[in-house]
Amino acid sequence: MSSKAICIREALYSTIRSVSAVSWLFARSPIRDFTRNVKLPFATLITLILSLKGSSIACELMEHFSCTKTLVSEPDFVKRRGRLLPEALETISRLFVENTRPSNHYKGFQLLAVDGSDLHTPTNPDDTASFIPGSGGQKPYNLQHLNALYDLCFHIYMDAIVQGRRQYDERRTLCDMMDRADDAYPAISIADRGYASYNVFAHIQEKGWKFLICVKDRSSNGIVKGLDLPVQCAGGSKLRPAS
Repeated sequence: MSSKAICIREALYSTIRSVSAVSWLFARSPIRDFTRNVKLPFATLITLILSLKGSSIACELMEHFSCTKTLVSEPDFVKRRGRLLPEALETISRLFVENTRPSNHYKGFQLLAVDGSDLHTPTNPDDTASFIPGSGGQKPYNLQHLNALYDLCFHIYMDAIVQGRRQYDERRTLCDMMDRADDAYPAISIADRGYASYNVFAHIQEKGWKFLICVKDRSSNGIVKGLDLPVQCAGGSKLRPAS
């Protein structure tokens, strides 16, 4: 393992230990939850959740505990996980990013790429923001939309916002992640055409950042059609639509 990977891993473990020291802040019942010495204490639970690979819970537990006497049962894991507030993982993510401030930059800029992706979650009709009714014989399902901000030079996720697929707004979330981002270094925000809007452009400029965002070409009824842009870039190459 490279020295960089070791440093990042240790920063993550250190962050988990710090949050574990105040675990009562992230428990549904602060007086009772995570107060006893059990097989699955707070720090171990967080580490296990972060290491899940998508297999069944039984397989994940067998791999994590290596079939030893400390093996935790599926009901115990589900029960302990239910006592954990979502803010625990959000806090760990924020502190981890703060403890691994990017030192690699491109000509003084952070290169921050943003993109979105849909994630299937267990079917839950009560979650109206993500519940998709089935049609044409298809079973209903739930879909979350993950928006992530990724540092291309340092190779870490700087921020993420999850929204129900029926109510997601990629442009709004990009603005929210920029508002939460550190102002220590200027950045270049890179995104596809789904994030292009006058409000996003103005928000990035107010932040003091630069941006490289795909837009539709002039022949279409898009943003570029109303802008007075040069025919050629500074390097002499003609402007061309994104593929």
